Amino acid sequence: MQKTSIGLSLLSVITIPLAIILLSSNIALRLPLTYQFYFTDKQAITSAGYDVTEKEMSREIASSLSSVSGKNFQVYEKNGQYRDPIFGRADQKVMRLARTQLNRALILGLIALLASIILFEFMLRNKMEEWLTAEGQWASAAVCALLVLQAIVVNIGGFRKWLYAHLIGVSLSKGDALYMLMHLGFAKAYLIFATVIAVIMLLIFVYILVKRTKPKGMIFYQ
Repeated sequence: MQKTSIGLSLLSVITIPLAIILLSSNIALRLPLTYQFYFTDKQAITSAGYDVTEKEMSREIASSLSSVSGKNFQVYEKNGQYRDPIFGRADQKVMRLARTQLNRALILGLIALLASIILFEFMLRNKMEEWLTAEGQWASAAVCALLVLQAIVVNIGGFRKWLYAHLIGVSLSKGDALYMLMHLGFAKAYLIFATVIAVIMLLIFVYILVKRTKPKGMIFYQ
């Protein structure tokens, strides 16, 4: 029984952080507020010379990354009576591949979340509260460590280029719209939102853990 408890706890220490990191990153990259914060802070749209509001551009980017239709990404700016497209084929290919990678990460994150829930309920029904508490502490520490690691590696330009080359692999020129809009430091905006979302998810996990493992009838639980 002890070997089973140890095995389940170790598995949970892997699945819980994996679910939190993957899902928080996914939410941050599909959230319009992430892009609006970045565009407003860096004045990226004004710098690129496009006649589109930060809110509209943010909404369209987030919508494209969350779309299931497979429709090509495009945003238009007004030009008198006409509406001119901003993004070219290379930009659209990048967005299409980014959406695919996000969907894969989302599926993996949901699988990790489902596995975590199943393991949690199994251990709870088999009276493994002490193991659950220990696993929660280790999982929380792992999440914090991964967030610190993420903050370090995302701020390394060489790592970002390597990650982009392996996940997307489409070369953008300095004249491509997506490059002009996103090269002013989007990684920092992503880190802020991904970290905040991950911390919120971690706090929810800790709250559920404490509430579900607290002995019945105890008002104060240490």
